[in-house]
Amino acid sequence: MAVGGLEVTTGLAREVALTEPYTTLAMAFVVQDRRRAEFGTRRTLLAQRGLRIGIVADGYYEAKLRSYLPDAEIVRVRSHREFFEGHGLGLDALASSAEIGGAWTLLYPEYAVAVPRPDRLEGPVAFAVARGDTELRVLLDTWDPAEARGSDDRPRAPRWSIVRDVLHWVE
Repeated sequence: MAVGGLEVTTGLAREVALTEPYTTLAMAFVVQDRRRAEFGTRRTLLAQRGLRIGIVADGYYEAKLRSYLPDAEIVRVRSHREFFEGHGLGLDALASSAEIGGAWTLLYPEYAVAVPRPDRLEGPVAFAVARGDTELRVLLDTWDPAEARGSDDRPRAPRWSIVRDVLHWVE
């Protein structure tokens, strides 16, 4: 089983069994913080000439990016880390999901995430399981993480407490 954000593609579906998508990720651009506004709308992106956009080599968004910005030069990079540790590699931006890019900007705060508006690109994310493992796929399709965490609306007994259960200071 593979977890952690596998974007659903027809190519992946040929290789493994996929659960129902459990979330969507939004395509975004990781840019130097001072350039965030330049990547805020598709109109501002299309107006820029000579854009060089990096994309992780196995990136889900590559085909979408090529049609979204047909005049931009798309440059493959090996990883998000290579982009950040290479100080941007001379690229204008790194195409990524907003969610993954945002996590990297916590480590590299001189960068920011820009999600172009209004035509936001999104892609579904699912778990991958071995072909033929129908039981696991069905389990994951019906599993409710909120219920497993106990965050649903069912009344629950209060957790054990020294103040309440030992010292009896409160009810």
